[in-house]
Amino acid sequence: MLTRLPSASVLISLNGYAAGVLRRRGDLTGTWKSRYFVFQNGRLSSRKSDKRDARVKWEETVIDARPSQGVRNGLMVTLASGRVLMLSAGSEELAMQWSEVFAEYLVRLKHLTARKMMKSRQVPIIKPSMEVDLWLKSSVFVRCSR
Repeated sequence: MLTRLPSASVLISLNGYAAGVLRRRGDLTGTWKSRYFVFQNGRLSSRKSDKRDARVKWEETVIDARPSQGVRNGLMVTLASGRVLMLSAGSEELAMQWSEVFAEYLVRLKHLTARKMMKSRQVPIIKPSMEVDLWLKSSVFVRCSR
């Protein structure tokens, strides 16, 4: 039995965690269905209801999220698998709240990725040993001419 979910459910949002009801357009038929979504640590999961024992239908990492121009209160969410979800919130305010939660995560992810890239490009500074340092100072460099 499918639990009826309100179309304009309140979004619970705290420190990158968000949970609430969104409508999702089906991949095959294009019909809209209300689902309970949870976003935590970059992972978005979907359930049929907000009950604790409700089975998680799927869970994936979000790599992009932006407002959808063609859907009222819409969000277009791209998952790591390449799958694109068309979501719709119950109100403009809820759509903005979801957008902000996704955006905060994606900015953090971009920042962490940039830091990792910077660290991987750094050349480690290797201090020469005392023997090498003394050898360089005492060496006589002879210029060869042809």
